[in-house]
Amino acid sequence: MFPAARPGFELWIDTSVAQGELDVSSLPPHVAGVIARVCEGHSLDAQWRATLAACQAAGKPLGAYAVIDPGADPASQAQVAVVELAGFDFACVAMDWEWAKGERAADAILRADVYADALEQGLGRAVEVYTATGFVGGLVHMASPLSADVQAALARLGARGLWQAFWPTLNWDRPDLHPWPSTFAPFTAPAKRWQSTGGKATLPNGRAVDVSWQRCDHVDIDETPTPRTSGEAP
Repeated sequence: MFPAARPGFELWIDTSVAQGELDVSSLPPHVAGVIARVCEGHSLDAQWRATLAACQAAGKPLGAYAVIDPGADPASQAQVAVVELAGFDFACVAMDWEWAKGERAADAILRADVYADALEQGLGRAVEVYTATGFVGGLVHMASPLSADVQAALARLGARGLWQAFWPTLNWDRPDLHPWPSTFAPFTAPAKRWQSTGGKATLPNGRAVDVSWQRCDHVDIDETPTPRTSGEAP
């Protein structure tokens, strides 16, 4: 069960192993694309490669997100995603930044900056940041007063595209009723997409799935992932 199409907006879903095998052909026609989890920390998502293959076969636009885990080396975590994603063109690539358990707030900010930079350098393309205002705002509050290196890291993170979590619960299926564009500090550009968190849609296999709304004029690369130059998947 999915929300209805809305003029001027595209509806995307974001998936991981939690959604099970994705039957792309069974998605409603107005689902513009899929953003799939490629990895969390150093662990590859068990459904990633199957989702990649399914989207390629169906000609469905695909984006990818990689989750940074607290504690572990951020550059080596990012390399897991780089190995999987290098050589493809995706609709978007995002760092999922929503966990900082056991970390000092300042360290969480610095590590996210390293991770995002490693992704961009490894892939040679811009990387978005998926996060929520409460999470980032809490880190900034706990890290204050901010050192110069933390301020610089926040500025670099804030210059990246924003995929904003936690679309309002009220009228979550009506992006046309909410103020757009929107952003929050340290991000300087309006959000490229908003996610309605909490599995409010249901896939044909019965699994709950999060949906994201994207303005049509914010589409990055509206195409399916192209093969690697070697012609071989990882």
